[in-house]
Amino acid sequence: MLLMSNRKRSLISSLACVALATLLSACGAAGGRQIAPGVTVVANDGPVQPGNVRFSLRNPNPEKWTARVESGSRDGTVRTGYTCKVLSCPEPATVVVSRNLNRGPKPDKAALDKMAKETLPKLTQAQNLQVQVRTDNKAKIDTVSSTASKFGTYDGILNETKTTIGTNSRYSTVAVILAGRMLVTVRAEAGDRVTARKAVDEFSKSFTVEEGAPL
Repeated sequence: MLLMSNRKRSLISSLACVALATLLSACGAAGGRQIAPGVTVVANDGPVQPGNVRFSLRNPNPEKWTARVESGSRDGTVRTGYTCKVLSCPEPATVVVSRNLNRGPKPDKAALDKMAKETLPKLTQAQNLQVQVRTDNKAKIDTVSSTASKFGTYDGILNETKTTIGTNSRYSTVAVILAGRMLVTVRAEAGDRVTARKAVDEFSKSFTVEEGAPL
């Protein structure tokens, strides 16, 4: 299972970076809790200062999901991970919500549609070939669906893949969301497609982005 998890994380990283062609920059803040060098989490209170962006994330169902980890990277990316409680999901399920400032150009709807229908399936196909070579054809990754989607008022891409190793399969559903000045990625992995898709639906509705006035 560790082998599958590492490869899936690599794939999702490629989806966000290559598909949206964005450069993410570090974002520091004073008076908060540092979770990585140059990455500080601050309290979500008071007005948003001019030029700043506030991201707020809530657990959509505390009786179902347990927050496990919050981490940051030097590029300013913050990740929050959740696991589904044993009696709430038929098989182990996880969700990771990643966010960072998006300083790249914002794709229009036509570009998003092309990324979803052409770019991401090609990335998955390339990843699948690598996996097959490394596992002597004992594992494979297939695209289940890939479409440009709306997440509330935000545009984005919804991508679903299936990783099979021997007789075992895991499903990964990824929402890449252009939320104003932020790039938000919600990734869910589960033993069945319905659970993964439902998890992304829940968490994609559980964050808010507030922007201060332009400088």
